[in-house]
Amino acid sequence: IKSNRRLQSAQQIAQLGYWELNLATLDLYLSEQAYVILGWQQPETPLTYADFFHMIHPDDRHLFKTKEVAVVNREQNISLEHRVILRNGTIKTLIQTGNLVYNEAGDPVFFEGTAQDITERKLAEIKLNAERNQLRVLINNLPDSIYIKDVLGRKMITNLVDMQTMGGAPGAEGIGKPDMELLTGQEGGVRLDRPYEAHPTGDY
Repeated sequence: IKSNRRLQSAQQIAQLGYWELNLATLDLYLSEQAYVILGWQQPETPLTYADFFHMIHPDDRHLFKTKEVAVVNREQNISLEHRVILRNGTIKTLIQTGNLVYNEAGDPVFFEGTAQDITERKLAEIKLNAERNQLRVLINNLPDSIYIKDVLGRKMITNLVDMQTMGGAPGAEGIGKPDMELLTGQEGGVRLDRPYEAHPTGDY
């Protein structure tokens, strides 16, 4: 009893649910936390495989099926990030991991794995990427040359004015390169002596 309680607590904290699919009957077993993640409250009618597949976001169903077929054909274990749409319209992002379980004859009989709700993490990533894009737009629209280098003198961040000043192509082509790969002439030596500053264009 204590071990079951600990397991349930661990699944709840990690937002991790267990599932098991009978390959012969397509009967689907879900742990209590898996039901919570999918918003399917027990003791309602148990969730069927067809119900679950219908919950998968339409844009992710083909990828899910492709991965599932690869597992059944013993080509690989499943490791998949996809979205589900709950009955109340909420969209969640899950990470599914799973593998086949074989009988003594070596035939696959079950498909089992875990589903973890990573919706909050995914939303945080989307927000962070949006903020980074806004920062990138701001930096690129500044009239000054802006850059940050690592200890080896390679560009980690650079804006359009800096790349134009260097005579290089704008954008990601300058990332990871030192000035000497981008510059011709004698400007490179000056820049390498001052690797971490932002300065007005033409004022070195």
